[in-house]
Amino acid sequence: MARLLQYHPSVAGRDAVGNEIVALHRAAQGAGIDARIYAHDPGPAGGVRIEAAKSLDPAPGDTMLLHFSLGCASFDRLASAPCRRLMLYHDVTPPDLLIGSPPAVVEAARQGLRQAGPLAASMHAVAAHSHSSAASLSAAGGPGCDLLPYLMRQDLLGRQPDQVVLAEAKLHGRTLLAAGRVLPHKRIEDILLVFDHLRRISPNPWRLVVAGSLDGAPGYVDRLRELCGRLGLPRVAFTGSIAQDRLNAWYRASSAFISMSAHEGFCVPLAEAMHHGLPVFALASAAVPETMRGAGVLFDEPDWPVIAEAIDQVDRDRSLRARIAGQQDDAVRAYHPQAAARQWLDWLRRAGVARVVNPG
Repeated sequence: MARLLQYHPSVAGRDAVGNEIVALHRAAQGAGIDARIYAHDPGPAGGVRIEAAKSLDPAPGDTMLLHFSLGCASFDRLASAPCRRLMLYHDVTPPDLLIGSPPAVVEAARQGLRQAGPLAASMHAVAAHSHSSAASLSAAGGPGCDLLPYLMRQDLLGRQPDQVVLAEAKLHGRTLLAAGRVLPHKRIEDILLVFDHLRRISPNPWRLVVAGSLDGAPGYVDRLRELCGRLGLPRVAFTGSIAQDRLNAWYRASSAFISMSAHEGFCVPLAEAMHHGLPVFALASAAVPETMRGAGVLFDEPDWPVIAEAIDQVDRDRSLRARIAGQQDDAVRAYHPQAAARQWLDWLRRAGVARVVNPG
């Protein structure tokens, strides 16, 4: 029986790439496909089994889907595998935006930019989540891409929020939320400066919660804490990596979501915030405008006072807040897992994956 073999160097972490791999695995199995996942950190992830990358041995009747977001020597070996070869280009963060991360992270990005074009050229079909990512791949020498929606995990979106977080949040006034791994290209320092202005101009008490892993760039995190000290910022919480029920609680309990990221191939926290009805304020960089699909409040420049004033204005004006929420509700429908899965399964069928049943 022909198989769908997904590969990414790492799937164990609860990140955007790993979650989509799990979501696609479940959709494929539901469509009658014999699906497998391979990575260099095997074990359970998202309720599915991840097999060791060294056991990935594609046969001529198989279809292999490579998820590309960073460089890895294994991609060179798999570029000529004797099977149907597909690639999802998640985009590679430019190395200059990662300065302050560990050297291995920066080097993986450099390697990724070197590998991306030649690897994509050896595929039978390539997809991306945004025109921005497609343009990035083209600049690296890659071919044109099909555009597919990010496939979100329904089990994560629907996870009941942690009641302790909800109760605790009510005691502290307004919450400005940022979510995602804390890395230099996320520009958390700009978020701190927006928060500094917001707390000065708003009549309401605010706090800032940064929800996401702190392990990727510990030196950068130290500098952020030092900045908090220099600015005398009170009520700033770095949660570290948290379970989805706690993250969903922060989405529900917060008054505004902020992203100042300098680069995104697709920004999952923006889609999650829209799903939970949280007004989004974001820098319009890379694929952020495409992720937002015309909704939210976007800014061309990281003008901290202007962004803070916009957050305060929306917080005070219920009708404006409701209008933004309605636009975001319309935008986020494009990421409904069932609708996105249908598009994915149709692409796999057109790409030559056997045994895809009618996804309708």
